[in-house]
Amino acid sequence: MKPPIGQHLRRLRERAGMTRADVATKAHVSERTVLNVEKQKFPPSLETLQRIASVFGRNVILSSRAR
Repeated sequence: MKPPIGQHLRRLRERAGMTRADVATKAHVSERTVLNVEKQKFPPSLETLQRIASVFGRNVILSSRAR
């Protein structure tokens, strides 16, 4: 099972040696937004997720699986 998106983005940030402020600046979002996404305080918009993911050279891929 994959970790929640917030945990995954935090790990990417930490591996890259970046602060939340670094990510926020490059993603053109606020530092608070990065914090909230990492802590899963609210569901971020697809645009916000894509902006943050692009800092790490990643894309957001949505999937819908019937269970």
